[in-house]
Amino acid sequence: MARALKPPGTAALEALREVSARMISSLDLEETLAGVAKAILEVAECDIGAVWLLDETAGKIRLRATAGERAPEWKSIVLATDLGVNAVTVRSGGVQRVEDYWELPQEQQLKSPIIQNEPVRSMLVAPVFRRGRAIGTLAAHRRRVDPFTPELEATIQLLAGQAGIALDNALTYSELEAAHARLQLAIEAAADLSASLDPGEVIRRAIRRAVEAVGSDRGVLLRVDGGETVVEDFFDVAGGPDFIGYRHPIAFQPLMQQAISTRRPVLGGRFDLSRLAAPLDSALAEVSHTATLPLVLDGEVVAVLVLSRRRDVAYLETDLSLLGLIGNQAVLALRNAQLFEHSRQVGRAQTDFLNLAAHELRTPLSVIAGYVSMLQEGTFGSVPEGMQRPLAVIHGKSGELEVLVGELLTASRLEADTVRVQPVAFDLSRAAADAVERARSRGTLVGARLLLKSPRRSVHAAADPGHVATILDNLVNNALSYSPEPPWVQVTVSGGAQPRVAVADHGYGIPGGALERIFERFFRVDDPNLRHVPGTGLGLPISRELAQRMGGSLRLEQSRPGKGSVFVLMLPPA
Repeated sequence: MARALKPPGTAALEALREVSARMISSLDLEETLAGVAKAILEVAECDIGAVWLLDETAGKIRLRATAGERAPEWKSIVLATDLGVNAVTVRSGGVQRVEDYWELPQEQQLKSPIIQNEPVRSMLVAPVFRRGRAIGTLAAHRRRVDPFTPELEATIQLLAGQAGIALDNALTYSELEAAHARLQLAIEAAADLSASLDPGEVIRRAIRRAVEAVGSDRGVLLRVDGGETVVEDFFDVAGGPDFIGYRHPIAFQPLMQQAISTRRPVLGGRFDLSRLAAPLDSALAEVSHTATLPLVLDGEVVAVLVLSRRRDVAYLETDLSLLGLIGNQAVLALRNAQLFEHSRQVGRAQTDFLNLAAHELRTPLSVIAGYVSMLQEGTFGSVPEGMQRPLAVIHGKSGELEVLVGELLTASRLEADTVRVQPVAFDLSRAAADAVERARSRGTLVGARLLLKSPRRSVHAAADPGHVATILDNLVNNALSYSPEPPWVQVTVSGGAQPRVAVADHGYGIPGGALERIFERFFRVDDPNLRHVPGTGLGLPISRELAQRMGGSLRLEQSRPGKGSVFVLMLPPA
């Protein structure tokens, strides 16, 4: 029969109101937990107040906060969900009152020496509910045998109700923050992965991003090759031996088999070391938890990302959600990088590939740019302050990719001899002024000084104005890209027997060994200081070929490392 509870008195209710107000004053989870533990201490007239929360992933009940004098080892206590007063409270959903803990049957007492050595005698444990579900307990402990009164039991039940509201608010806020953090990490990963077209670099960045995003100790990307997996690359926070190229039958890897067959992430524990060859068995001996993520492209598993933790902290569903976002971006970035690398090795088939890649990428890039713009404009709601910068980076990177796609398409058309040239008489001075104006907004962002010098009278040339605009845009943008900040760029128009435009900068200049190669397709100066500059190495070759098809020329007039360069476009007169 249920115990008759005495309603709390006026003083108890007033104290309860005060501590409840303090509990809900913060949305920080740790502060809220500490406030609840302190409230137990004050309201229940006990020696130790404790808050325990259910960890469903690990199947444990963990101590999250305490108040009052207690052994420091308390913070390390972890309880099973099928033993002890807290477990009974969570399962039953009712308050448990223990007059003397030491008089409980042995099977109900915890065997932890921390509990056995601590003189805890009388206990009062109440369940905490969140949205109708028990998520933990509030526990009041007395070091003496002094049973809690029915009035205090009623008071602790009311406190548990208020604590449930406070913890629900704090947990919800914590979950929202975690969701925002995951989205921001995914956006940053997308920007990072799209910054390189080198397949090896994309793989390295994807592994490191995944390891850092979910707090792993090790990450390995494996290529699926028939019935085997092949290690493409790995990252280990502790260093670890190099296993690149290691092959292992999929049949000996149950988790790998499951991930590949279901095309879904699989969580696991320790590796079966008996099926691993030395020295891989010793390298993975300390692994406690794993997450195996299949990377799927066009319905097929092309690679598998395996993350592991040496510490005993299991992966959560939220970890898998974030890994899924990063994995999707990684496989797309890797595919793009591999296609680009392949395009440089194919020879005659290069023309067909460039044309295909340009058309296939243009539509998704437009979609990405459109969605990013809508996010920035608040179409889907206000954007958190910390996400403005990553969104701007993605917007910029998608713009860079659109330029790259345009260059690929133009190169393939030039190779296939399908570029049309329609020369007409036009004002070259006006064309140069327009090119400077188009670069003005970018120049402002980097503090550039953009100068235009042209005669007062018009300079007429006979060429295709659209192609001339492409050439001038390439030259001016190169001058901005390959100059230290703030860039200095001057565009000079000259008339006479052969109209010309000179684009000069005070940039990094071109090393002597590269002067003869800068107009080769895909050639880029191998300088570590310039690897941050995006590009395909097609801009100058395309510009020179367009100039030649219009009966003109494009040449490097002069360049000195550290002093800058001057490129000159010459066109037929009108």
